[in-house]
Amino acid sequence: VGQRVSVKVGAGPVGTVSLVGPDRAPVDSVSIPVSGNALIDTQTLQIAGTYSILVDYSTKNKGSVQITLYNVPADVSGTITAGGSAVAVAPGTPGQNGALTFSGTSGQRVSVYISSVSMTAEVSIRNGAGTELDSATVTALPGFIEPVTLPSTDTYTVFVDPTGIATGSVTLNLYSVAADVSGSISIGGSAVSVSLTSPGQIASYTFSGTSGQQITVNATSSNFRTPAN
Repeated sequence: VGQRVSVKVGAGPVGTVSLVGPDRAPVDSVSIPVSGNALIDTQTLQIAGTYSILVDYSTKNKGSVQITLYNVPADVSGTITAGGSAVAVAPGTPGQNGALTFSGTSGQRVSVYISSVSMTAEVSIRNGAGTELDSATVTALPGFIEPVTLPSTDTYTVFVDPTGIATGSVTLNLYSVAADVSGSISIGGSAVSVSLTSPGQIASYTFSGTSGQQITVNATSSNFRTPAN
């Protein structure tokens, strides 16, 4: 009881692979993929005893399929601080996730930069009840969760959920995002300097225009850059 297991299913004939409990009740199942691999995601066993993995091909299909059973360690856990150092998360077993907690206050805006990606994963921000506020999916390239306004003072989690059987690592930076910048600009007037201090912050400038008027915008002296880990 309490053991965590996952099941990797290789390509094979059309059908279903199921994890069945000692009481013969199905725990979870997955369709056999035509190519690649599929995963019965991590299941926490509720009954002690002998479990079965049932392979059920559809109609008259026959052939073989490779099954791998994993004992899944506890999810990778830790803390992360807004404006603090980058934190690496590296789930090493299919079905294992990562969770970094941080303290947030009502109305605070936060964003997440995801770098050094070596697996496909969904990274999300969740509140204390586990409700997802926003997310981003990354593959080989860096990703970013745009600013999220925290609804209450709570302990929040940056949750890393690898896709399917994926394992690897991602590096996370959490930012507290300042209020967006706003102002006005005049056609033919002086240049306006825009300064943004936190990833995800934006600037918006208004101007008066007339129907049919043609305008251009020239941006110079830019030093915007990708956040450093």
